[in-house]
Amino acid sequence: MAAKAGASYAAPYINRIDNMGYDGVSIAQHIHDIFKNNDLNANVLAASFKNSQQMLDLAEYGIGAATASPDVIFALVKNEAITSAIDTFIRDFEKICGAGVTMKDA
Repeated sequence: MAAKAGASYAAPYINRIDNMGYDGVSIAQHIHDIFKNNDLNANVLAASFKNSQQMLDLAEYGIGAATASPDVIFALVKNEAITSAIDTFIRDFEKICGAGVTMKDA
């Protein structure tokens, strides 16, 4: 109905839908399919995520617009291997250049 009324976006609140006993990710995917299958000029703007996996699932499905808390967004790029590599780099750099020195200073 929103697309038929001229809305550019519909914003399903994923976590709120989950809290009502439904599958918020699946509902957002269904809305996306309805828009595409009926050639409606509207998109899904997914919101209210409880974790980054929900965002990834929707992005993989083709839903490219979302609003999320910083914690959920940071979880998308948090990777223990990367964090460990950065920590190792910093320790090695400090051994060579000294603590508190930056690349600009070195």
